[in-house]
Amino acid sequence: MITEIENEETRVIPQEKYDLLVWTPHEKLFRNRVTFRNKVLAEIAVPFTIALQVKLRRSVLGTYLDDFNENQWQNEFLNANKLTITDTIIQDFNRRQLNVFDYNNNLFDEVMKYLNNTVTETEKIDCSFLYQRATHLRLDDYHINLVDDGVRNFQNLQVLVICGNWISDIHGAVLPRRLKFLELYANEIKSLDNLVQNAPKHLLHLGLGRNKLTNSSGFHLLAKSERFNKLKSLDISECDIYRLIDVLTTLRLLQNLEGLFLQGNPCAMVMGYKDIVLSYFPNLIFLDASEIARADRKLSEDFIKGAKSAELYLNCVQLSRLPKPPKAEKKVKQTIHIEFTMPLFQEDTKEELDEIDVDDDDDDAHGKGKKGKGKGKGKKHKDDTDKKSSKKSSKKSSSKKSSKKSSSKRSSNKSSKKSSKGKKSPYEKENEFNPRKINHSFQTQRKPWTNNMKFPPILLKSPENNLEAYRDSFRSIVRVRIVYLKFLPPEKKKKKGSKKGTKKKKDKSKKDKKSGKNKGKKEKKSGKSSKSNKSNKSKKSDKAHKKKHKDEEDQENKQEKKEPKEKILKRVTLAKFDCDLFSINWKDNGLNFYWADDPAFGSEAKELQSYLESLEEKKSKTHLKKKDKKDKQSKKGDKKSDKKSKKSKGKKGKKDKKSDSKFKKSKESKKSKKSKKSKKSKKSKKSKKSKKSKKSEEKNMSCQVGFGLSRIGREITDGQSAHKIGKHKKGKKGKKGKKGKQKSKNSSKKSKT
Repeated sequence: MITEIENEETRVIPQEKYDLLVWTPHEKLFRNRVTFRNKVLAEIAVPFTIALQVKLRRSVLGTYLDDFNENQWQNEFLNANKLTITDTIIQDFNRRQLNVFDYNNNLFDEVMKYLNNTVTETEKIDCSFLYQRATHLRLDDYHINLVDDGVRNFQNLQVLVICGNWISDIHGAVLPRRLKFLELYANEIKSLDNLVQNAPKHLLHLGLGRNKLTNSSGFHLLAKSERFNKLKSLDISECDIYRLIDVLTTLRLLQNLEGLFLQGNPCAMVMGYKDIVLSYFPNLIFLDASEIARADRKLSEDFIKGAKSAELYLNCVQLSRLPKPPKAEKKVKQTIHIEFTMPLFQEDTKEELDEIDVDDDDDDAHGKGKKGKGKGKGKKHKDDTDKKSSKKSSKKSSSKKSSKKSSSKRSSNKSSKKSSKGKKSPYEKENEFNPRKINHSFQTQRKPWTNNMKFPPILLKSPENNLEAYRDSFRSIVRVRIVYLKFLPPEKKKKKGSKKGTKKKKDKSKKDKKSGKNKGKKEKKSGKSSKSNKSNKSKKSDKAHKKKHKDEEDQENKQEKKEPKEKILKRVTLAKFDCDLFSINWKDNGLNFYWADDPAFGSEAKELQSYLESLEEKKSKTHLKKKDKKDKQSKKGDKKSDKKSKKSKGKKGKKDKKSDSKFKKSKESKKSKKSKKSKKSKKSKKSKKSKKSKKSEEKNMSCQVGFGLSRIGREITDGQSAHKIGKHKKGKKGKKGKKGKQKSKNSSKKSKT
C-alpha cells in the first residue's frame, strides 16, 4: 500500500479491493515468503558466515576441504583419483539429480572446472585457498539476515550475489575492496544510509530490485557520494518508488550511468515514462533491459504532461470460429461481448463490493456499464411492500406458463440438432441472468455474431488516481469471459401520445392568457388608491402560478427522460479463461494472450510470443526426427539390395540371359504394383488425417486478448496477430497461397494497362 501520497487527489486503495484480487503464482512466491519469515524466522539471526559453511558442506568442495575432513590425507595423486570418481558419478545422474547438483554447487561458476584448477595448483585444499582465489560468489535463498565481516575474507572477490534473503541493511565497510558487481535482489532493504558509508570505489553494478525502497530511501546520498562515480548500471526495479521526477533529479549526478532499471515501480506506469527518463539521462544505452535506438531518442511534444497520469487499455484483437447462434424470434436481438475482471479499477463503494461473490462460477451476473467504466446499480432496499411482491409472483407464474409452451415447440428442433452433431451447443446452457446481482466486470462493445470478430479497446483509469492500481493489476490474474446476450430492444414511443401532450400545453397557455386579460380589465375600473395593493397581490399570484407551471414542466420532462429499457431474456458465458499478467517493458506495445477451445490450453491462456516460439521448436524437432528416420530407412534398403544382388548373381550363372531378363521384368512389375498400392493407401490415410485435423481446427474457438499501458506518442495497436499460428500449422500451403495472390495482382495490373 502507498505510504507516500503525491497529491491530495490521490487516495489509498481500500483493502476490500485487494481481497478480491488473485495474484499470479510468481507473485504468490514473494508474498508467501513474508508470511513464512514472520512465523518461523522472525527472531533467528542467520549471519553470512554460517550460511557459507552450510553451503560449502553441501557442495562438492565439502569432500575436498581440509577444514571439514581433518582425518583425510591430501596430495595430488589422491585428489586426482577423487576427481575421476566424481566425474563418473555425475555422468550417471538423471535430470532430477542434476538439478539438485546444480543447486547445491552454484556457489561458484562452473564448479568442476574450478576443482580441476585447484587440484593441479595445490596439494592441500582449504578455506584459506578459496578466500584467495575465489572471484565469484553466490548465496541465494539461505535466509541470511545479517552480513558480517566474513565477506571481507574474500580478498579478490569481484562478483557477489546474495538474492532471495532477508537482508534489511548492509554496511559498505564490510564489502570487499575489489568488488565490481553487487546484486541484492529480493531482500528487505529500506534505506541506503549505511550502504553508502565506506563502500568499495570500483563498483560498476548495484542491484537493489524487489526491495522496500521508496522516494525517501536516501537516493541523494548515493548520488552525492564520490564512491559511486564509476557506477554504470543501477537496478531499482519492482520497488515502491512513486514519484518519477524526484528520483531522476537525485540520480542525475551519476553521469556515467549507461543502464537504468525502473520497470515494475508505480512511477514506470506513467504515460510519458520513456521521454522523461531520456530528458534527464540523454546518454543512456539501456532502459529496463532494452536497448535505446535512435528512433526512441526523439522526444514527443508535451511529454511532461504525462508525468503523473496513467491509463490502462483492454483489447480483444480477434475472436474467431465462434459457433453460430440459433435463429431468434422477431424483434429479439443477439449480441456477443467480452468481459474483463479488474477489481482495482471498479468504483470504491462498499454496497457494491459486498454483493460480489468470490467464487468464479457464481459471479457471472449482468450489469450495465457506460463505455467500460464498470458502473452498476446499487442494492434494492428491504422496505418494499407486500403488494409489489404479490404482483411479481403473479407475473412470474404467467411468464413460466408461456415459456413452457414456447419451449415445447422448440424442443423438437433442438433434439434434431443434438442427434446430428452429438454435442450440445454452448447457447443451450442455463440462463445466468439475475437482475439483483451486480456485474463489476468491464465490458466491450456488443456486436452481432460473425465468424471473425474484433472489438474496440476499453480505456481504464484508477478511481483513486493511484499508480499502484496499475502496477498491482499487472501482477494479478485477469479472468476473461465471452458472453452471449439475448434481449428485446427498447420500444419506441408512439407519435399520438406526443400530440396529446402538446394539445394540453396549448390549452393551459390559452387559459393563462384569458385570466391575465380579465385581471387587467378589473384593475382599470378600480381607483388609484387600490392600484398599489392589487399590484402586490397580482405579483404574488403570478409567482405562485409560475412555480406551479415549472413543477408541471419538470414532471413532464422526467416522464420523457424515463425511456423504455431493454429486456434481457438470456445471458450465457460461452467460454472463460485466465491471463497471468506480468510487468510491461516500455518498448513493448502490450501483452498479447492466445486461447483456444482445446484441452492443451484448458482454462489458461498462453502468452502469444512464447506460444509461437514453442510451435517453431516443435516443428524443427519433428523435422529432424523425420530426417533421421529417412536416413535409417535408406541405409537398410541399401543393405538389403546388396544381399539380393549377390544371391541373384550366384543363381544366374547356369541360366540364359533371355530367361533372366524375363524373370527380372516379372519381379519389377510385381514390385511396382505393390508400391503403387502402398502409396495409394498411405495417401488415403494422410488425406483422412488431414481432413480430420482441418475439421477439428475449424471447430475450435480461439480468442486473442491484449493488455497494455497507453504511452505518449504511441497509438494503441493490435500487436502480434494470431494468424501466424495458422501459418505454422499449414506449412508450405500458406506460402503457395501468397504466391498465387501476387500472380493475381500482377495479372490485374496488366489487364488495366
